[in-house]
Formats: sequence, C-alpha cells, structure tokens
Amino acid sequence: MLPDHTLASIAYPEETASWKNAAGTNQSFSGNFSSGFTPVKIAQLDTGSVSNREVSITTAVLQGTGNYRTTISGYTNQGQGTFFTPSSTKNMRAPAATATAACYNSVANDVYTSVEFRVKATGYNTKVFNKFISNKYVNAISNNCL
Repeated sequence: MLPDHTLASIAYPEETASWKNAAGTNQSFSGNFSSGFTPVKIAQLDTGSVSNREVSITTAVLQGTGNYRTTISGYTNQGQGTFFTPSSTKNMRAPAATATAACYNSVANDVYTSVEFRVKATGYNTKVFNKFISNKYVNAISNNCL
C-alpha cells in the first residue's frame, strides 16, 4: 500500500495520507508527498514450490465516484482481475478520487473501493487471499473566478 498523487492548478495544497491497522487505529506512513512514502506491506503469502502460481487484483467502487491511476513510476499496472505470475516486479491497481471546483465553489468526493487479491496454481482451487476497503477523500476549493 503506497499513497501517490497528481496535483494540477493547486496554489495551496493541503494533503494527508494515513492507513488503519486491523484494530481500526489510524497509522501514519513514513515519508511525505514531496519526497515520497515508504510502502506498507498488507499481506504476504509463501507458496513454497507450488508450480504455475498466479495472482490477480480485482477492484470495485462501492461508494462515490471513483477512478484509477494507471501510471505510477516504478510500478506495473494490472488489469481488472487479470492473472499474472508473481515476481520481484512491483505490481499495482490503484483506486483514486478526483474533484474539480471553480469560481469560489467547493466539491468533495469520498470514494470507497474494494480491493481483492486472488491466488491460483495448477491443481489447486482459486482462492481469495486478502480483501480490504480503500477510502480516498478529496475536497477541491476554488478561491477565485477566472
């Protein structure tokens, strides 16, 4: 899990990023938006010598108007539910939220997205390995009219 952002036409950005542990307690990421964050590992599965292992990432917007980032430097975007062979490559499917405001108005977007990881291998049933909910909140505020 790693926060990423793209800013456009923002004069005074105020940004925060955090995550919650299994107990629901808010946790801080190491780093910041300027110099980057240290990723937080959310799951690991050791499948030993099982052959033909593959994994997939499936996402679905549950609430709000959501979209996805498809390019983040150093990561390979994976298609919705597409199975791929795990490797040292950093793979991603990145839920996102956007908001645009103009002429002294404000627009908020609170997006909840499910993220589900599946694993499969020859001779084994496909299983859901991990599932969690991602929440992105964005509030755009315009301070003038052009």
